[in-house]
Amino acid sequence: MGRIDQQLATYEFFGGYSTSLSASEKAGVNQITTSGALPQGAALLDVGTASEVVQVVNCIPSGGGQYVSTLASPTTYAHTSGCSVAPLSTSPSSVFPFVQTVVMGEPITAEDYQQPLLFILTPRSQERRQFAQEKLITYTITAVLTSVVPGTPSGDIGEVAINTFYGWMDQIADRIRTNKILQTASYPQGAAIKFGENFTVEETHERVEDAVWLVARFNIESVEQVHA
Repeated sequence: MGRIDQQLATYEFFGGYSTSLSASEKAGVNQITTSGALPQGAALLDVGTASEVVQVVNCIPSGGGQYVSTLASPTTYAHTSGCSVAPLSTSPSSVFPFVQTVVMGEPITAEDYQQPLLFILTPRSQERRQFAQEKLITYTITAVLTSVVPGTPSGDIGEVAINTFYGWMDQIADRIRTNKILQTASYPQGAAIKFGENFTVEETHERVEDAVWLVARFNIESVEQVHA
């Protein structure tokens, strides 16, 4: 597996939507058939040596529970039936009712997405040898929760907002504790051998123009075992 696998699995774990190819596709096609509908916009197609981001122009049912999506440009690689296809953002999260958007990667303009927003990054990894032909890769997965509070509030909206936000943080932390191998739709056998045994949570907030941004950062350890 690798870094993108960890990011996709965490995205799904926190309520990001994904589906799979219903048929193998050659390189250079501008239509793909999936087992679930895809929204317009960017989607991650396949993970591994054939991983690429495609732009979905439209998606229509093709019968038998399948969907055909037209792409803005032809695919670069060939892809096998059953490989994952995941929109880079999902609204809302299927796991947390309060999260209005889950994003795989950091948005350039986060305010353009429905808030609260949760985005997933995998910025750091560390490798160590366990045995002669075996290594452990420890990824630090970062999940960032943001919520925008109006900068000219009335009454006790500030106190309510921060306490509500802390409640959301606790729910996310509790979720991290429940799945030790990062088992998701695209990774039914698990994307890690150890997930969430160690993690940190930190909240910060700052005023940006006419609003206050509440930001919580979850740094989660995910350990993968590889033969190398």
